[in-house]
Amino acid sequence: MSRTKSSTCTAEQARANAHRLRFLHARVGETVKLRSISPAEWEAASADFHAQFGDLFFPNGEAGWSDFMSTERHGVYLALLFLEVDQYTFRSGYLKEFVWKRLKKLPLPSEAQDRVEKVGLMYLQKRVRREFWPMANFMRLRGSLRFWQDVEILAKTGAEGVGVKARWMLLARDNAPIRRWISSEVSRSRYEPGYVPRLNFLFD
Repeated sequence: MSRTKSSTCTAEQARANAHRLRFLHARVGETVKLRSISPAEWEAASADFHAQFGDLFFPNGEAGWSDFMSTERHGVYLALLFLEVDQYTFRSGYLKEFVWKRLKKLPLPSEAQDRVEKVGLMYLQKRVRREFWPMANFMRLRGSLRFWQDVEILAKTGAEGVGVKARWMLLARDNAPIRRWISSEVSRSRYEPGYVPRLNFLFD
């Protein structure tokens, strides 16, 4: 990867890059079905995807990722942008998981801390994906008093799904094995017909 410092990236550009990457990946999936009939089309789609992935997977592509890995201030802000845009593309979940774990080890100025906590609250509004738990662990160690006050309010007053996830966060803050509890409930529902997973572990 290039060690040249990357340029500034906007949220609009990051979203456009994510849209492009989803298109390229979808095209690979579409052409693979016809690989035996038209191998050249699949090979071209695959080549396009791999050629452009390095420019599209992260704000400012490989140069931006290099900045983040070298812990440059600019790279940290690109990582925050990556979390804020919350793109859902090929391997994005793994990358977001890695970003959360790395940010946990880095000092963050107050502005960056505010931004990352807004992302954490945003996660409560969305479907739980693999990056939810590294976020919860980050907040357990680094979340401010104000952040946890907001989570407590959502746990009591948020819409059903939001409230449940906020309660998971509170349990994670207290080091409860909440992820294991959820996994156990979901697994039970798969092998026990008619069983409804109990996922609202707090304030029952």
